[in-house]
Amino acid sequence: MNSLVMIGGVISAYLVLFLGLRFERYLAYVRIVLVAVAATLVVLAIARNPAALPGVLTQGSGTRSALDILLYTEGAWEIVLLAIATIAISAGGILLQTKAHKIAEAVSDLLLFPLLAAIPFVEGWISLPTQTTLILMAIAGVLAMAVHVAKPTAFLIWTTSLTGGAVAALLFTRFYFLPLWVFLGMTALFSISGIVSQTLGHNSRMKNERIMKGEESA
Repeated sequence: MNSLVMIGGVISAYLVLFLGLRFERYLAYVRIVLVAVAATLVVLAIARNPAALPGVLTQGSGTRSALDILLYTEGAWEIVLLAIATIAISAGGILLQTKAHKIAEAVSDLLLFPLLAAIPFVEGWISLPTQTTLILMAIAGVLAMAVHVAKPTAFLIWTTSLTGGAVAALLFTRFYFLPLWVFLGMTALFSISGIVSQTLGHNSRMKNERIMKGEESA
């Protein structure tokens, strides 16, 4: 990995880790585009080879193998189709986020979190029957959406902290060729730091707003 890429990635990860709540508006658009791209790739991959992706969930062949299946194209026309579909769905997602952000967030949760929940199965850390795996993935999406609706601030703090922490830890461990347990430890340490920092910052801002409105004394 190039050192400049690593440094830029870590800085971006730290911004999400410690300031994710403040960047909520911008991150929402990034998330809807990522979800649109991922959904397009999954749908097209299933259309090409319906048995390939379910097989990845049970074989533990790794995320690289899954990405190879998602990005596989047989000719120029498939590349054009993939590009057009991705751009169109991303544009639709951005429009939905602009006009009806609650619906866009619900759709994002229902699509994104099942994909994230699939990672332990794709990597082979957990091995279960395909049907059970798909059910657990669906449950992950529904639970994420429910928590997002019930506790939006806490949800954003936790998800941005976990995302930023995991990305920063991944970049460090890949750059220095560190083992998995170091990645897991760094992810936990970074994520907890982000959750505490963002929670304290949010509580402080809320208190200052109440003081400014005369609802609370200093």
